[in-house]
Amino acid sequence: MHENTVGAQVGKRYWVGIDWGKTSHAVSIVDDDRSLVESFKVSMDLDGFVRLVEKLRARLPIGGIAIEATRNLVVARLFEEGFNIYPINPKLSKNWRDGI
Repeated sequence: MHENTVGAQVGKRYWVGIDWGKTSHAVSIVDDDRSLVESFKVSMDLDGFVRLVEKLRARLPIGGIAIEATRNLVVARLFEEGFNIYPINPKLSKNWRDGI
């Protein structure tokens, strides 16, 4: 496990949202001002996970990652990589969207 420096609370931070898809995952990164910094997709295989971690490490410090998931190996691995994870239950997300 890496030293927990990915979510350091000093200076400018970046915040990440990951949306699971059937063939790829959409990733958006915003800064503390909520301005979109980068948006990209990664594949659902090991190469995609490696690319995701590399891109996130290039944007350190990451304040947190919001991800729609209840249980998932990728969520566990991101946590093991030292990232702060904010899992969102898909049912809550759906109810929120339906209420708009």
